[in-house]
Amino acid sequence: MPDVVVHPGRILITWHQPAEAASAEQIKAWIDQQIASVNGFLRQSQANVEAFNGQLAGIARRAITSRRAEMQAFRDVAEVLGFPLRRRGDAADFEVPLKRRALTSLPEPSTAVPARREYRLGDADYEAALTVLEHQRNGLERSPSLTSRLNEEQIRLILLIGLNAVFEGQALGEVFNAAGKTDILIRSGDANVFVAECKIWDGPAVVTAALGQLLSYLTWRDTKGALVLFIRNANVTAVIGKAVAAIEAHPCLVRALPPADGSARRDFILHAEGDENQLLRLAFMPFALGETTAKQPQVNRAIPDGLQVTDPSGG
Repeated sequence: MPDVVVHPGRILITWHQPAEAASAEQIKAWIDQQIASVNGFLRQSQANVEAFNGQLAGIARRAITSRRAEMQAFRDVAEVLGFPLRRRGDAADFEVPLKRRALTSLPEPSTAVPARREYRLGDADYEAALTVLEHQRNGLERSPSLTSRLNEEQIRLILLIGLNAVFEGQALGEVFNAAGKTDILIRSGDANVFVAECKIWDGPAVVTAALGQLLSYLTWRDTKGALVLFIRNANVTAVIGKAVAAIEAHPCLVRALPPADGSARRDFILHAEGDENQLLRLAFMPFALGETTAKQPQVNRAIPDGLQVTDPSGG
């Protein structure tokens, strides 16, 4: 019997026989038969490969279409699951210039949902939270003697207190709770559905770094965020222009939305890192604050009702 060993690009056939066995003519005929058989298999394999390659584009299109439909189904589910944000019962006791209204969660879908529910912050609740920040910004800008003595952490505390005075979370999560280097967030379970990053302007690199932080905090699901920029420069308009340019130059930017008031707020659509089909809403909110009169130390502070603030320099 022959030994057959297949090597890359060649086949080695070794014939073993005693001297009185098959003649040379028989051996040659058998080898010719094996060569013809191998050539026949190669031709058939080539035909199969060519046929598959001809169908490959269609197979890929069908797979992509199916996956896209699956992802769209997940997004459709996320669209009707709202984060249950509601007003505090004692919100009327706080002097916040905001017309208060009830915030309700969006209804659950009637079709089957994934095993692990994903929540998003509804558009109305998102705008309500930004409105609170806008009113706080207006109050701080009208008080330069106060803001000149405050550092980033202390200003952020004021924003957190105002937000907690108006909103509170239901059982599914903590609302506006500073955790680590995440400045302001709304959390559902272990996922952040709204994140606001606060930064003091020190050049365009600050904006680029803040966007990287926001994109790393936000989940893959439909989420929303805000970039709050504290500006202590005299030429606020120039700083806003440079900050907007830094956002527009970010590789994850999809488009800039038309501004209602460029000095008050600018809105952008970005895609998640590594996923161009997942879009994220970003509100850019500049705060025009006075020059700092004295450097204030960054210290850990405790706020009642479960609000925690962590020194950013400590991680």
